[in-house]
Amino acid sequence: MVRTPIIFEDKDKYLILKDTGRSLLKIHRLLLEFKLGRKLKPNEVTHHINEDKQDNRLENLEVREKGKHQRQHQIKKGLLSEKQICPKCKGKKGYVAKLCFKCYHKNRGNK
Repeated sequence: MVRTPIIFEDKDKYLILKDTGRSLLKIHRLLLEFKLGRKLKPNEVTHHINEDKQDNRLENLEVREKGKHQRQHQIKKGLLSEKQICPKCKGKKGYVAKLCFKCYHKNRGNK
């Protein structure tokens, strides 16, 4: 019996290819690697320029560094300040929900 590859949507709405060897492959990663002519490095991720996770056209995919990519989305969602200054202590390191880690965890403990 010949198995045919299956394409389905995962819980995060990305399109996944289940190949005949039972591997699960994210289609946007495969396409970006094809576009680049190489595998993505461990610190690289695929960014959908128009933020539509199912729009896997080559012109909509670009490579980003993991940390910078995550930061970009956190700023857009309002979870991170572009200026990166904590409004409570005026610190400048590591941010969660617009507060530095220290103030964020202190604030969580007071609730």
